[in-house]
Amino acid sequence: MALGDTYVDALNPDAMFGSEPYLKVAATYSSICPIFLMFNLSGVSYVFNASSEVKVRLRCFNVTSPHVITVRLCPNNTWTEEYLTFNEASNFLRNAVESYTTVSSWEVWYEWEVTAIVRAAFVQGFDRLTLILEVASNQTGLDSVFFYSKDQRSLPASDYGPQLVFAYIAPATDYLDIAIEIVTAAIVIGGTILVIYLSSKKRRKRKYKSHFQNKKLQEGQKHAIPRYQIQPLTCE
Repeated sequence: MALGDTYVDALNPDAMFGSEPYLKVAATYSSICPIFLMFNLSGVSYVFNASSEVKVRLRCFNVTSPHVITVRLCPNNTWTEEYLTFNEASNFLRNAVESYTTVSSWEVWYEWEVTAIVRAAFVQGFDRLTLILEVASNQTGLDSVFFYSKDQRSLPASDYGPQLVFAYIAPATDYLDIAIEIVTAAIVIGGTILVIYLSSKKRRKRKYKSHFQNKKLQEGQKHAIPRYQIQPLTCE
């Protein structure tokens, strides 16, 4: 779950929206509204490999027409959701667009690829990560897209608020039994990261072996239907 989430509005450049139950993104004739998300990286223990993938996820609850929405890295991690305004955010630097997604439906999770951004943040030793979501091009009329904020109270924030999802495949090398792990650190609740291990095993002669090893997958191996295990890890 996000450490901070808010949006700012060019139509109300001194207004603050950090306590709103929703996040609004828009680029219309009347206003521009980017979304700002901040995630805490200090409690995440994660080792990148060739199959690593990191995505930011938001759940849409209102959209009237398809919008192409981009995500960028913002190097400024000093802002707080309670006090961020459009005037202040206008001075922030922004990196090039990392990825984009077309948002067109209600009550759907949407994802943006941010692997390169997060990898760079770990390399540089960042404790926090700020992402900006914006509409890729101007829309006509008063169209906007609304996502659930972590501050909404009618639904569990952990189930509907913004998420930063880490995943990688860490297979074993046994020739008789194959295990594929997908480790997902998606939700931070009360200082605990829920890590989901997805393992898949191939049975031979009715014998099973468990493998949770971070080694290279042997070429040509296949996997069967997966099963889940959940293990909580406490953040430092």
